[in-house]
Amino acid sequence: MSYFSLKPDFPLSLFINSVWIVENGSDVRGKEWALPSSSTSVLINLSHRTSTIYDKTGATPTAHVDGAFVIGPLSEAHVVAPVVGEIICGFEFVLGGAFALFGDELQDLSSSIHELSATSVSWSEEHLDTLRQANTPEKRLEILCAQLNDLLDLEHSISTTLLAGISSIDANHQIQIKHLAASLGITARRLQSVFAQGLGTSPKKYVRSRRFGWLIENIRHQSSTIDWATLALLGGFSDQSHLVHECHYVLGVTPSVLSRQVQLSGYPHHIAVP
Repeated sequence: MSYFSLKPDFPLSLFINSVWIVENGSDVRGKEWALPSSSTSVLINLSHRTSTIYDKTGATPTAHVDGAFVIGPLSEAHVVAPVVGEIICGFEFVLGGAFALFGDELQDLSSSIHELSATSVSWSEEHLDTLRQANTPEKRLEILCAQLNDLLDLEHSISTTLLAGISSIDANHQIQIKHLAASLGITARRLQSVFAQGLGTSPKKYVRSRRFGWLIENIRHQSSTIDWATLALLGGFSDQSHLVHECHYVLGVTPSVLSRQVQLSGYPHHIAVP
């Protein structure tokens, strides 16, 4: 498996966090959890194959998608099964950046996976063929950035209220939504609307996603036995039981299983399924 990524140049970088491509060779692994994200991503399968996506157990197919598909902000992991010879490229939006492509449709993408053709965004067969015909990963990423420059509304401005809310949550995973709204000088209902319009998710779900992402990153850097109680408090969980509950909710496994599998991840945001 080969993984390549890059950070787009300005002004695309205001909306797109990264563009990437995965080429699965003979060393492809088994099923992997794709971790939930508080951002929106678009994936493009260039291999003329239907991609099957499973629930977090890896047993039940939940989606069969062709070509390009969009993954909205999710609160649970899903499972993918890499295939030898498969080539998938994609891009992840910065927080608040997806509105520049999807507009008001963004609110309908939360907690779901859709074929891109089900939205008003037109990623034509010509776009796909141009990506397929490129002979290097670097060239494909260059073409993908050029296509995004044509498709995005680069004049869109991300809400400063949304950015302030995101910043406050990232600084304190235990913050209560009513206190966050008060600190921003708006009502809790208005805060819900700002997050729905700009991120396609709610403040509560955003907190949950960021807290779990923090947990994964800290597990990756643990070199000895993990003190789960301390890690829970540092990460904004109410206690160790809360952390255990979140592991079961997101992945369906215990923290100890998660800590083993994190070290076997294939590429960013993925963890090997035991």
